[in-house]
Amino acid sequence: MKKTNPSGNPEMRLLTITWPIFIELFLQIIMDSTDTIMLSHISDNAVAVVGVANQLVFFCILIFNFVTTGTAVVLIKQKGEYLIHEQENPF
Repeated sequence: MKKTNPSGNPEMRLLTITWPIFIELFLQIIMDSTDTIMLSHISDNAVAVVGVANQLVFFCILIFNFVTTGTAVVLIKQKGEYLIHEQENPF
């Protein structure tokens, strides 16, 4: 017998958890684009510097996301193994 989830549809729960991340990334992209557009009126060198800085910031965010995802996977795996060992019948 399949267990029902009391808190609702899992896809909806995932959306409620992740929508702030999508908004943050969208605002970061908008801010970077705005910086580039504003500086394009000043000089080409300023646009190049901001472009390189934006790539470095994006790279740091990417590395942070890799570490966060890896940590979450390891912790969830350990928590799941602990819960299985605590139960008499894991199914």
